[in-house]
Amino acid sequence: SMELIMPGEFHAKLKALEGNWDAAVKSWMDPSGPTESKGTTSSKFIMDGRYLVEDHTGDFGGMPFKGMGITGYDNFTKKYVNAWIDNMGTGIMNSTGTVDATGKVFTYEGESLSPMMDKMVKMKMVTKIIDDKKHTFEMYGPGPDGKEMKSLEITYTKK
Repeated sequence: SMELIMPGEFHAKLKALEGNWDAAVKSWMDPSGPTESKGTTSSKFIMDGRYLVEDHTGDFGGMPFKGMGITGYDNFTKKYVNAWIDNMGTGIMNSTGTVDATGKVFTYEGESLSPMMDKMVKMKMVTKIIDDKKHTFEMYGPGPDGKEMKSLEITYTKK
């Protein structure tokens, strides 16, 4: 049916993420404490509002970092879908997600290569829309002890 191929209410929930953002990044290699860095992100809709493309520039451990994501909502599977690539790897990280009843908290699950463990590990990502000028992104994965820990936290402020 036509409804399956048209962007709808779940695509519209991504609207608050569109625009140009300053990104304050905290990352944890282990629970001892984060390293902090700054970046910028530009996000825009493509394909008539079906997909949000995110273009991120920053630094990671003093090295230039570039990343790119595509997020959509699959009307057939009724899940958000995301693909992420960056200059610190050669794979494509795919994840799927849902949004809570408020329409402002998105939770994704996927797998990513852990260079330290030399294997694929399960990851959880949470995006929280605070308002049209601010949102946060958190990433969780296995820590050194194998238990889930926060590895990344980004606070986006609209430029």
